[in-house]
Amino acid sequence: VKIRERVPYYLHFADVGTDEDQRNYEVSYEKIRRVGFRTQTSVDEGIDEIIAALTAIDIRHEYSNV
Repeated sequence: VKIRERVPYYLHFADVGTDEDQRNYEVSYEKIRRVGFRTQTSVDEGIDEIIAALTAIDIRHEYSNV
């Protein structure tokens, strides 16, 4: 939602079938917290970095994956 608030882009999802891989993972961050890891970049700073990187790329065709 935070990205959508800052980027004027509409992404349409279409039903194209069912994903056969229905795995779902529940993750505990307790160990990484216990050893003292803390993030250095906030979510908002990360969004700023992504926006800056994507606007720096010369996308010649909007449906290209190159």
